[in-house]
Parts: sequence; C-alpha cells; structure tokens
Amino acid sequence: MHPCRSDRRRDPAVVLSGSRHNRSDGHASASDARSTPVFQPAGSSETHRSHRRQPDRRPCVRHTQSDESHIHERPHPRHARLPCRHRHSKRSAMHHGFQQCSILRRSAQRVHSLSGILHRKALRPSARLHSRYSAHSSLSVVYLMDSDNHLNARRPEVIIEANIPFIRGILEPVADVSYLEPERFTPETVATADAIVTRTRVKCCEDLLGESRVSFIASATIGLDHVDLPWCRSHGITVVNAPGCNAPAVAQYVFASLLSLPDFGPLDGKTLGVVGVGNVGRIVADWGERLGMRVMRCDPPRALAEGATGFSSIEEIAAEADAITFHTPLTRTVDCPTFHLCDDSLLAGMTHRPVIINSARGPVADNEALIRALRDKRISNVVIDCWENEPDISRTLLDMAAVATPHIAGYSRQGKIRATQMAVDALTAHFGLPATQWSEKMADGAKATISAGLIAASYDPMADTAMLRRDPASFERLRNHYHLREELS
Repeated sequence: MHPCRSDRRRDPAVVLSGSRHNRSDGHASASDARSTPVFQPAGSSETHRSHRRQPDRRPCVRHTQSDESHIHERPHPRHARLPCRHRHSKRSAMHHGFQQCSILRRSAQRVHSLSGILHRKALRPSARLHSRYSAHSSLSVVYLMDSDNHLNARRPEVIIEANIPFIRGILEPVADVSYLEPERFTPETVATADAIVTRTRVKCCEDLLGESRVSFIASATIGLDHVDLPWCRSHGITVVNAPGCNAPAVAQYVFASLLSLPDFGPLDGKTLGVVGVGNVGRIVADWGERLGMRVMRCDPPRALAEGATGFSSIEEIAAEADAITFHTPLTRTVDCPTFHLCDDSLLAGMTHRPVIINSARGPVADNEALIRALRDKRISNVVIDCWENEPDISRTLLDMAAVATPHIAGYSRQGKIRATQMAVDALTAHFGLPATQWSEKMADGAKATISAGLIAASYDPMADTAMLRRDPASFERLRNHYHLREELS
C-alpha cells in the first residue's frame, strides 16, 4: 500500500447521484432533489476515477518494470479474466479509505442481537465493517472496505472445494461463491470461475482449466503436486499454497506415533533422520532435539545454497538413524527428485532397522518397496499417513504398518485455520478485494511447550489406525470428516 497523501486524508464528501452529473451545461434538473446521497471514498475524484465501473473489454497481460511506474499492455490470448489490481499509484487509492477497527466478537453479537448485520462503531460514513463467522468455530473475520469501491467493482466468481473447513461465509461479502465436492470440478463447472480454492483432490491442469477464465488458484494445503505449475505459469494463472500451515500438527503426529510403538523405547538418546528441512522438517527437527534425540538433517537444495555444514547425506542417515521421517515436496526434477526417494536401494542400506515415517507425499516412498523391506526385516516398522494411489491404498501395507492413517497428520484445528487464512488473504490481495482481520492468532509451533508425556496425551494415532483398518474403503470419508485435534501450545 502506498503511503497516504494529505489530499486523501480528508473526510469523504457527500454528492448527489442523478441526472445533473450527466449534463454539460452546469445546471441541475428538477429531479436533483430526489437524487440519492452516496458517499465517495476519501480523496479527490481524480484519485478514484480509475475505479469507476468501466465497460466490458478484453483483458490484457500487464508487464511492470521494477519501479511499477511503466506498464505495457497487450491483449491476452486466452478467455476473459478478472484483472488483478496491481498496487501501482493509480490503483492504490482504493486502499486509503480503509479503517482500523476492533473485531465484533460473537459474545457481543449475542448480547446485542447483531448476528449477521453490519457493525459501524468508530467508522467513518464511507466505511463498512463486514463480519462473517465460520460454522466450525468461534473464528471471526472482519472485512475493512471502502463501500463505494467495493460496490462498483465486479465481484469475482470463486469456486471452493466443499470439504475445506473454516471458509464458509468468509468470502461471500465480496465475491460470488459456490462450493463443490472434488469430483464435481469439471471443465463445465469451472468455465466461468475467476478463482478456485481447493486441496489435493482436484487436479488443476489444462484438462480442467483450458476453456475457463480462471486466473487464480489457492491450494489450502502445503503441497502443490496436484497443480500443473508449468502450464498455469504459461497461461498467466497465479498459484499459491499454504506453506507451513500444519507444521506443528505434523510434528505432533510424528512423535506421538514413535511414542506409540512399544518396541521403539524412550526417545531420549535415539537418532532421528529428518529428510526435507523446510517449514515442517524444521519444526520436527527442533522438537526432536528438545526431546533429547540426536537429529540428522538431510536437505540437498538447502545444502547447496547454504553449505554442507549441519546437513547429512541421505545415505548417512540410512546407515545411522533409528527413525527416518520424510518431509519433502513431491518433485520429479533432474537435480533433486523426491519421487520414490525411499526405494529399494535406499532401504537396502539401512543397517539399524529404523522406523520409516512418511507424512509428506505418498509417492515419496515406494509402497511396494516398504512391503518388501518389512518382509525382509530391513526396517523395523512403518508409520504411514501419505500413500500411493490414495484413496485406493495398499491393503497389504495397511495390515503390515505399525501406524496407518488416512492422510490426516496435519489435521489440527489451528493448522486448518492457518491454511484457510493464507488462502483467503492471497485471494483478496490478488483481486484487490477488502483486507481481512482474523480474530484468532495462531501460536508458533516452534515455541510450543512439549514433552513426551504431553505429546502422548495429546494424540493417539492407534485410534485412527484402528478406524482405517476396520473399513479401508472409508479412507476419503475418514479424511473429510476427521475430528480436528488441538495442537500443543
């Protein structure tokens, strides 16, 4: 946001909308007295002229130089897209009317019977405060907007995967929103959408989006392997995800699983290999050290960028670790591929018969290779949350694994709120929609108070394992209707 100028800080002026503004002779008509007062946002009319409703026209690709002062436009070769409001000087005026206000909490709504209506306390006449509450919790979101700009802008059409929690009612004040089950995302249903918000079950590629006007995809999860990034990039589609949103929950899952294994023993003094030291792996490694474990870190891209000090090779981890946990993205690049990173050749070098934990992406570990390693006793146990071919998982591996869960390692209440918040904030920024304030602040998982006793009491992975074994065909239902657990804080 550009700094406010003095001519934008004055109170909004009240003007009359009506026929007088369409006349060129400077005289008002008799109907002016019946015209309806409307509020203009703070600033001169010249400041906001670019935000008045414009006639429909073909979109363009905008190329900005580093100072964002020089813009080149050319017709976009694809279907019409709702243009992103870039934050250059002519467009930034729409942000200057925003006001900072306290959040109207649910308790206040109960007392004053204001649920679902506008709260205008401490606002200038031109501002409106919109509050929407999720059906899943007491989380509230406040929209700070300039009503004149908001009403004059075309509302983007947004399609949201129906199983994403904490999002219903959040975007409705500023967008036309519909909710679809993953299997109902088809070229026909997304044809007129400007944006989609989804998770890993919707494959975002040319087959789905080729004839649509989608310009923005938000993945309310960490992974992006369900998105054809090169194709989206070449067609001007912005893609965002929620990195680190569930990191504390995954750490909770990893150590609760290890503590549930009767043959593993106390964590103190054991060696933990962490493969992939990004947002999730960093917290897992930190928790491991705080629990008294010796932690070996493997992250080839980081080792290349930062130097080898502090990092180990995956072969060194295979030879020394008592437990190896994977936290990599799924990639098939030539330099550092992670597809089947845990395969027969890696498992053959595991001399300590470690526990293998996969809570990253299913194809990071070759499921058939894990079965062979268990049979040959090259590894002692498998903890698996992410599977190949989900939801049609290997029944053999399900029976042999010590802990087997339906892709819910990161399913905490706080993690889901973070993911939704990150997706909504990115979407509103992309389309120049009103900013949001979230009433619930998430604690940093790296600073959580942890101990073996607290972790074991906070989550029992064997209960989830029992439910999946009872009915493997219910994998997707168990995942979509999972009771979100609480993180350690």
